[in-house]
Amino acid sequence: MNEKIKIIIKNTKKIKNYIFAILLALPLFTVFSNSNSLVYPAHTAKMFYFYLVSVIIFTIFALYSIFKKEPIKINITKIDIALLSYYFYSFIRILFTPNTKIYNDDFIIFTFLIILYFLWKNVFSKNSKNENNCHNFNSINNDNRNGFSL
Repeated sequence: MNEKIKIIIKNTKKIKNYIFAILLALPLFTVFSNSNSLVYPAHTAKMFYFYLVSVIIFTIFALYSIFKKEPIKINITKIDIALLSYYFYSFIRILFTPNTKIYNDDFIIFTFLIILYFLWKNVFSKNSKNENNCHNFNSINNDNRNGFSL
């Protein structure tokens, strides 16, 4: 009976990973959205689609992170610091530029893209750690043909 439960749990983890992969791939389909009933059909439809998909992804990941029991770990690299510093520079510039609204469409899209970047980074770093833990590196360490070891 325990083996059946373990198999079911393993399958639900695979299904969860597939669902997350599909969710994270949805913003890539923004290019294909179009509508003829809007004022600027191509741009407006893509913007609305991107907003909708982003909010759905943020909501699902927020609910998932609330209900899971693991703490959220964030690894910040130099690229992340550069990206965040450019984001804060853009925010400060919007605040102090006259006749520019804080709810600028480009700035909102930039904010959503930054959040999506950190979500993608978090999910992919978890998957790469899980894949690395599955391999047995002892056989690689004992095989020193190339002159280096892991």
